[in-house]
Amino acid sequence: YELFRILISKSPLPISVDRLVQIMALNMYSIEKTKMRDEVNADPGSTQSPTFRSVMQTKALEFAGDMFSILLERCNLLVASGSPDEILNPSSVRHEELTPLLAAVKVWCDWLIG
Repeated sequence: YELFRILISKSPLPISVDRLVQIMALNMYSIEKTKMRDEVNADPGSTQSPTFRSVMQTKALEFAGDMFSILLERCNLLVASGSPDEILNPSSVRHEELTPLLAAVKVWCDWLIG
């Protein structure tokens, strides 16, 4: 987690929007892939779904949640350090720093809602 925190604390951001969104997509994939499957884990004829998570899914959720919180932390720091006019101005440095971070946050939030 610390390496990710160091990476996104750089100004300008050393990775592209696409790469940042790809990292979040990998987190989403790992959560989906480790989900308990009814047809695999339930007894034949049983209508109950499992009431527990696998250890792998728990770890995937923890990891993704930690990365998401680091993204939000960085966004909050950038917003708090600038004026509203500076943040909303498309040519400002703050706006350019926030745009890729907010794109990754949006992808994650859209996935959570959907």
